[in-house]
Amino acid sequence: TIYSTTDDGMRVTVGGVVLIDAFFDQPPTEYSGSIDLQAGVRYPIKVEFFQHGGGSRATVEWQPPGQPRDVIPPSRLYPVK
Repeated sequence: TIYSTTDDGMRVTVGGVVLIDAFFDQPPTEYSGSIDLQAGVRYPIKVEFFQHGGGSRATVEWQPPGQPRDVIPPSRLYPVK
């Protein structure tokens, strides 16, 4: 499960599947979306965000099965080739 908290808009895509599509002005709001992924396979993750005045907040977390919710660790992120 992927979680985001955003003020204002955010869109999160994993493996070509849009999990969170909240691309509009809003106060800090939490969203989530789930996808089944295969262990050991790298999936592209795309996070889009915009800020339109006032406060700003953008966080993306994950919760793998049987694990606590946390920020996606840098050791699990890889550059696009």
